[in-house]
Amino acid sequence: MSKWKKKTDPVVLTVNSSEAGKEDLAYISGEAFKALSEMARIYSSVRDKSIKTKINELMRITDKIAQDAVDDPTDIPQIKRFFNYYLPTTIKLLNAYDRMSSQGIDGENIDKSLNSIDEMLDKAIIAYKKRLDTLFANQALDIETDIAVMNTLLEREGLTDINDFT
Repeated sequence: MSKWKKKTDPVVLTVNSSEAGKEDLAYISGEAFKALSEMARIYSSVRDKSIKTKINELMRITDKIAQDAVDDPTDIPQIKRFFNYYLPTTIKLLNAYDRMSSQGIDGENIDKSLNSIDEMLDKAIIAYKKRLDTLFANQALDIETDIAVMNTLLEREGLTDINDFT
């Protein structure tokens, strides 16, 4: 279970950098908790199983993005942008969906809005996944660099010839 989902869990700061970094992490932790709590509330209220699945996926990705701030504080500026715009806008639209779908009536404007929000959730899931993937760009570059250095060292020392062991 994620540490962001339980109200009783304290926010644990593990950043070994500046006080500003700790403040940013505390901000992200707080925003993650609020966002995930609100999405969980909406999830409980919405009846449409497809929308529930989408909300659950958004929650899962949001939690991973927030956790990345703890794991890699250099990503905090990108994560703050996510928490300052994309996440609040998504929650605003989820709240609108919840309000409109709970009316219990069909109407041209309500149906159009519900369908638009449903389609937006698909796009949001893709965008959230892309954001999470971009947060790992530095780590992927580090891994590729480590592999290249290791291969160079192995070749230099003559340790890569497979035929030596056959």
